[in-house]
Amino acid sequence: MDHSMHDMPGMGDSEEMCSMAMLFTWNYKNTCVISSRWHIKTKFQMLLSCIVIFLSSYFYEYFKFKFNQYKLQNSMSNENEENKKKTRQHESFLYGLQVFYSFMLMLVFMTYNGWLMLSMTLGAIFGYYKYSSNNSSLTASLACH
Repeated sequence: MDHSMHDMPGMGDSEEMCSMAMLFTWNYKNTCVISSRWHIKTKFQMLLSCIVIFLSSYFYEYFKFKFNQYKLQNSMSNENEENKKKTRQHESFLYGLQVFYSFMLMLVFMTYNGWLMLSMTLGAIFGYYKYSSNNSSLTASLACH
């Protein structure tokens, strides 16, 4: 049976569709990151994506560092009960952002694309080197990253 005449809405040329890698790969073509809107089709787009992911991972380490500083600063201050409650709410919100951020990075890693995984790992290495301190382990988190 010939299905060539059947036109499926939203189904363009197979060259334009995102590939869903289930195994480790170094391919760049038709790699989608987090959503179909971030669709990598060229080597230049892969290079730009690697830079963005490197910076995202790097700044995740900065975010963790600043969150630890904030918690340390607030643990040393003498506040009344009302201010402690507001501070706790603010810390909880920042913690939620940290977890969301880490889960987004995890989704990037789950593309199984070696270039993107390498970019994320290098960003984490450089970010940790720049922002780690003796108190960097103060925050226990659900963060995957």
